[in-house]
Amino acid sequence: MQVNMAQIDLYLLNGHSFSDISEFACKLAEKAYGSDCHVEMLVDDEYQCSAIDQALWAQNQTSFLPHRLKSDPAHPKEITISFSGDNEPLKETNESSKTNQQLARIHLSARSFTPPKAGQRALILVANASDMLAEARNLYRVLKQQEQHVNLHDLRHKA
Repeated sequence: MQVNMAQIDLYLLNGHSFSDISEFACKLAEKAYGSDCHVEMLVDDEYQCSAIDQALWAQNQTSFLPHRLKSDPAHPKEITISFSGDNEPLKETNESSKTNQQLARIHLSARSFTPPKAGQRALILVANASDMLAEARNLYRVLKQQEQHVNLHDLRHKA
């Protein structure tokens, strides 16, 4: 993969609930954070915001994933929780721009997705529910029409 290309990954999850999505999102966030990426988690509403905040606190009993709401003061090494309808980009801190951290945006739904910029990564999580799968199909179709490369990860039939 070229350094300046955007990467889009679409995960079709086995679970049906938001707790299944948040559990998987926390695992992805932990992996990206461990790879020195700046992680932004995009949620649709206050319920999801609160749920992902609590899930990040409880993700791993032996480690801690530092995180904040986008409205809180910035720190370059924290996972940021933002609302998906908020198109204002994250403000880069001096430290994160010096380290050239890749931005990994984890979308907890396909509803308000906007394609990533060059050098960014978008991870879209979709629960195994008919309405969410329909949204994902529509998004996939649009991205293909825009000639975006999408990595599809179908986890629906895995234990």
